[in-house]
Amino acid sequence: MNNQAQINGLSNKPKQTKLSGWFWGFILVCFMLCGSAIINFILLLSYIGASSSKPSTDNIFNMDQNLTYVMGDKSSKNKVLEISIYGTIMDEPTQNIKKNLILRVKQELEIADSNKDIKAVLLTINSPGGGITATDIIWKDIRNLKMKRKFPIVVFCQDIAASGGYYLASAGDYIMATETSLVGSIGVISQFVEMEKLFNNLGIKWNVITSKRFDGTDSYKDMGSFTRKMTSGERKIFQEIVQEMWSRFVDVVAQGRTGKLTRQEIAKLADGRVYTGSQALKLKLIDGIGYKEDAFNKAKELAKLSSAQLVSCKYKTSYFQELFESAANREPYPSLRELIGARIPKFMYLWISEN
Repeated sequence: MNNQAQINGLSNKPKQTKLSGWFWGFILVCFMLCGSAIINFILLLSYIGASSSKPSTDNIFNMDQNLTYVMGDKSSKNKVLEISIYGTIMDEPTQNIKKNLILRVKQELEIADSNKDIKAVLLTINSPGGGITATDIIWKDIRNLKMKRKFPIVVFCQDIAASGGYYLASAGDYIMATETSLVGSIGVISQFVEMEKLFNNLGIKWNVITSKRFDGTDSYKDMGSFTRKMTSGERKIFQEIVQEMWSRFVDVVAQGRTGKLTRQEIAKLADGRVYTGSQALKLKLIDGIGYKEDAFNKAKELAKLSSAQLVSCKYKTSYFQELFESAANREPYPSLRELIGARIPKFMYLWISEN
């Protein structure tokens, strides 16, 4: 009987639940998630605060500490600053100096101006060109430094320095390329998509209402529209714009090649084609054949330096800054206009057409 009571007593005890481990695990996960959210929020506020302040030379670069050795005499106090221009030349919608070519080049030119140990600039170009205005802004900044500091700017054309790339190269005192480099492509391009037949086949009608001219006739407000065929009048207007910009390109090259080529000689070469380094040398579009080391030595020679080191700017950005910058610049879902390939009309110093 006692045994039975003991058995009954044991059976009446509350059962131990096995969910207690899961419960504490859930609490731990919630705690970690909340902590992570708080930390990310603090980092976001810090990034927003940092990005809202105007960037300055002092807080981005500490001259010597952020100049990285590339080649040459590492013990020499004399420096040649390498400024690189790679890829399509565009004004990106970001204040991140590392990603905005115009801001980066301007910043590095300011460093070349303010650091008295820098005696010359080596401009390394590997670009097919890009936007007309972006290219012209960088060219202007290079010219301003050249006139202010009066020190040599040597250009090294890597794989390609075409169209806007060559536009920038013309700002240098001496242009060097390899035999296999492609340079030149002096010209202007603008593209306009025409999709009238496709719309008709799909049964899509695009209604456009524009302002009239003073006499009541149709204006050119929608010139370049992808929904219809371009008129002869519109084509004439666009061609005049392109030719004016082509003339500006020829003038810039003629200014840079003074004493080597006349404007008329350059105009004859400005038919949009690219030339190999060897061809460009014969045509006097460049001054020498060689590699980066040779361009560096030429910069030392023109600066009258017995020894020097080639340096480049080193940028420091945090992981979180890159992450937030990437998220902020992410494109929204494309519109119908973008999906079908239409773009805002652009005039480009660009060798190849846009994809």
